[in-house]
Amino acid sequence: MMLRKLGRVRLAMLSTIIALTATSCSSGEGEQVPKWVRAPPQYLSCGGMVDPQLMVDLVRAADLRKPEREDSSSELDLSEPSLECGVLGSEIGMLINHQPTGSLAGAFSPPDPLLVPLGTLPGFVTFNWANMWVPCTRGSEMSILRASVNIQMPQQVNPKARLAMARLMVDMTNGARKRFGCSEGSLPLPEKLPEIPYPDPVRWEETEDHGGSCNANILTRLPNATPDDQQVWLFETPEPSRLLSTCEVRVGAGVADDHEAPGHRRLAVVTYRGVLARAYQNSPKHAMPRYDITCRGKPVSYRAYVQDPDGGGYIQADEKLQEHSASAAAYHDDCHLPEQ
Repeated sequence: MMLRKLGRVRLAMLSTIIALTATSCSSGEGEQVPKWVRAPPQYLSCGGMVDPQLMVDLVRAADLRKPEREDSSSELDLSEPSLECGVLGSEIGMLINHQPTGSLAGAFSPPDPLLVPLGTLPGFVTFNWANMWVPCTRGSEMSILRASVNIQMPQQVNPKARLAMARLMVDMTNGARKRFGCSEGSLPLPEKLPEIPYPDPVRWEETEDHGGSCNANILTRLPNATPDDQQVWLFETPEPSRLLSTCEVRVGAGVADDHEAPGHRRLAVVTYRGVLARAYQNSPKHAMPRYDITCRGKPVSYRAYVQDPDGGGYIQADEKLQEHSASAAAYHDDCHLPEQ
């Protein structure tokens, strides 16, 4: 009888220890994960336009401080329409508004070589900002909305923050288009992004063997192309890309600008698609009818840019180089330039 009682007492004590241990563990987990992470507050929802969990994901991926209510703001204008939000003061900025397509012509002449496209979505992302352009049809009127996210973060190379930016931007776009009364449906949030196109150097004498559509051999058409002992850097936009594809060639060692891309600008060949191509084709200033075509029912524009001899930027290539570059790019795309 006594042994039976002792057994029940020991069993009761063991149950109590297990319960206390479980309570202690769950309490410890709660202390490790802040409440604003476990249950994201609504002031991180950009006025109800985005899932606040996606904002938390970006804050944590970028290793930013805890966002407070007084550091968050949102402003909605349904007449424009437009939406502007801020979190952590100016550390995270979000904007979506109507953008006349004409203003896009010349905006990426050429684009940053380190842009990463959003796959099949019409936008791209880089170290600390993301942009996309989507249609918004209200009644009989269709306009283009530009969505953007900008972030100030200490780490420049941060793939998790880039993906979090892209997901937040697409979610904001979906929420804004629904609130604006656009007839278009929701876009899928990206699940992954390609790496930033940061290539290994290629020696000048090796460029003939470098396959693919992005090839430094085109530099041979430039006067004083490059000394034999200099490095050649090839940047190619990852595919798929809905808005543009770039082949940029740089030479020399070191960093030449704040993009952190190595080498010095020499040549960039760009294929514009979608809303960007349409902007070039409709621009009195930037249109080039021979190189602004329709391929498989969609607008495409080809441009070549060379280093400005009077500065560090790019200028439009001369007619001969433009013709050669555009012809090669169109051939690669299985498109056809009009007969001369």
